[in-house]
Amino acid sequence: MTYYIVATCMEKMVRRITHWSTRGFITILGRMNEASLRFAYKQFCDVIPESPSKYHRKDTILARMIKELPDTAIESIMQNYPCPAEDSRIPRLTKLRNLCKKLDSLPPNVKLTDLYNEETCVEFHQFFIAVVIGYGKALVAFRGPRRKYSKKPRMMDEGERSRLRALAEGVWFYANWLWRITESRMLRFHLAALQAGALLFPPLDGHRKGYEEYTMYGVKSSANDQDQDRGEDVIEDYVDDDVEEESRRLISGPVPEDQESSANLALTFQTWLRVLSSHFLALNILTTYHTRRTSDLPSVQISLIGVKSTVTSSDWTANHWETVVRSLGRPSDGQEFDPEVAIQLIKKRMDDLSWCSDVAPSIVQIFKAEPYPLTGTVHCEAALAACTRTENNPSFVV
Repeated sequence: MTYYIVATCMEKMVRRITHWSTRGFITILGRMNEASLRFAYKQFCDVIPESPSKYHRKDTILARMIKELPDTAIESIMQNYPCPAEDSRIPRLTKLRNLCKKLDSLPPNVKLTDLYNEETCVEFHQFFIAVVIGYGKALVAFRGPRRKYSKKPRMMDEGERSRLRALAEGVWFYANWLWRITESRMLRFHLAALQAGALLFPPLDGHRKGYEEYTMYGVKSSANDQDQDRGEDVIEDYVDDDVEEESRRLISGPVPEDQESSANLALTFQTWLRVLSSHFLALNILTTYHTRRTSDLPSVQISLIGVKSTVTSSDWTANHWETVVRSLGRPSDGQEFDPEVAIQLIKKRMDDLSWCSDVAPSIVQIFKAEPYPLTGTVHCEAALAACTRTENNPSFVV
């Protein structure tokens, strides 16, 4: 199921990981040095609440995954970590891995803070940053080839098919790690420590350039459309309204009830990570419900729905674009608007394509075509609603 999620949700994943606010969150975390991390941990130890929940949960799954990672995989992951100029050595995570190997032998009353300590907090931070950046690189590298062959899969030879499969498995690898880290107790403690050390602050729109220079994936490094050095697909300037709204809500946050909640930046960073890994989390919520349900609750049946991606009809046509422009009212800001001037400007832009690439954008061809055919994609909610009309429909359908 998670392989299917990666294949079908890749575009939304890419738009989230390449959004300027995501780059900002990564940059803010990645530029913290070891001294500040250890200082933050000491501040955290002074304010850590005495709660029973900190004693018994030891992030068994995450620790076992770290323990079982071979040296070659560790080195591959940590290649993504932007080492500071004064120390270009790739972190080996020696202390974190050794402690994870001892996890199974620890008695149940050992505090979680014994696993997340002054030494491991630095290596955990480095590992966490390397995973997030690796996730971004893997998505960007997968996007180009997948787009190329998604509509004509038969054009692929066996070598190209194997490469595409390897790129998809790379995305799954990092997405799985990101999900496990996001749900871990260690991350919650770590973000709380960073907040205690006053190291967290929201990303700023005016620093986009610096965020791109730090994260690098999917960013043009020259006049070429393809970054040949990293072999990555360059992300075009596409605005996803849903991602923009997610970012706005994350950065502005909910209306605080008191001063303490308004300053909970650790929760903001954790929510950001949960949004990045939401595709895996959604499936985890369903399976957790199924395993923990009581006998009086219905079981969960997980199925896949295949819907034709595009619906077209010769009867579906749009009004001529000039008619649409002439029907526009006065702008909300009260400024004067002359539709005829706007129409002439659009026509001029369509005739002189020097403002764009050598190949005319598809939008220009659509504007010149008559009549204007309408195409549409069935929304996921509409597909689910249609299932309620079928007989023997499952209790839940994904």
